[in-house]
Amino acid sequence: MTSTLTHRLQAICSAADLNHDGNVSLDEFHQDIVRGWHSLGPDAEGYVHLSHLSQLPRISKGQLRRLAAADKDGDGRLSFTEVVQARMAYFEAADVDQNDMLSLQECMAYERQRRRLPQ
Repeated sequence: MTSTLTHRLQAICSAADLNHDGNVSLDEFHQDIVRGWHSLGPDAEGYVHLSHLSQLPRISKGQLRRLAAADKDGDGRLSFTEVVQARMAYFEAADVDQNDMLSLQECMAYERQRRRLPQ
């Protein structure tokens, strides 16, 4: 795994790990979903338009692809429900020991598998 990806995962896990115990609990993950949703800037109707996301300087091409994939109804906008479903699918797939906590190692292993990277 590239050091850039490793550092990015460490930063993401660290930001979501509110009690600093080295793991992201399900509750911390839920809080991170809500924070992330609000940072996307939903409109007055409660949607985030994909066309507006590309204008945000902090959004990478990979993030845009993942967010576009979360648009299950293909209407060009994301609902909170679509974001929650996509993020929870990640949590459930990465939490291989099913203890409702994500470790950095679980996230790294899942990203290797997802990206088909060598161990």
